[in-house]
Amino acid sequence: MHRSRLPALYFCATLALMTGAAQAQYSSGDLIIGFTSGSGNDLVYDLGRVSNFTSSQSWNLNSALTSSPGSYSTLGNLNFGAVGALSLGLSGASKNVWSTVPAGQGAPVNIPNAATFNQIKTSIDTIGQFITSGSAGIDAASDPASWNGETIVGGSGTYFNNYGSATVNNPNSTTPATFNSGSVVEDLYAVTANNTAGTLVGTLSFDPSGTVTFNASPVPEPSSIALVGLFGVLAVALRRRSSARASS
Repeated sequence: MHRSRLPALYFCATLALMTGAAQAQYSSGDLIIGFTSGSGNDLVYDLGRVSNFTSSQSWNLNSALTSSPGSYSTLGNLNFGAVGALSLGLSGASKNVWSTVPAGQGAPVNIPNAATFNQIKTSIDTIGQFITSGSAGIDAASDPASWNGETIVGGSGTYFNNYGSATVNNPNSTTPATFNSGSVVEDLYAVTANNTAGTLVGTLSFDPSGTVTFNASPVPEPSSIALVGLFGVLAVALRRRSSARASS
């Protein structure tokens, strides 16, 4: 290769990388946050992988919500929530769904197996398909594949129907009609597809500035875990002593 061509090739390669970065889009496994007023367009935004979140991390979505592509005239009376699904293997134990629920409601329903997980994941990927460039995308609220259609209206093959069976799992909370202060908080759970209870990962809060903030759930300190273990050992010892006295 002629040396004079190298700078041009390097420039083309750099330009391709920059173009690829600018055209980032939803990747299956990312957490999607969705907003809907029930009419007009819904906004969906890719927050990235939950495993990469740090406590107190925030995303300012004001521009995406009020300017482009959302163009909401107000952030009041908006339903919002977040969902995601990631498979790291064939077994149900290797498959996780992340879902918000209104704060204090408790964990979403269990996911019994990999087959149910696959249905849920398909619905989530359907929502994410509208993020084709950058981190945000829109779709008409009337579309069955929109955030509104998938998580609120429901119907065959939607997230609403695929995840919930007898107890519907609704990931949404609603902002006040006049949303000028405070924040609306949702609990974020991780649910493994092996019929076990979900684990609280943290909270997502949404405030009137259009900012979403993640706060991780506190993890017990090693000393606290050790004390719990010690109390368990003492309880077993006392029970055995009581049994020995009763039999003597």
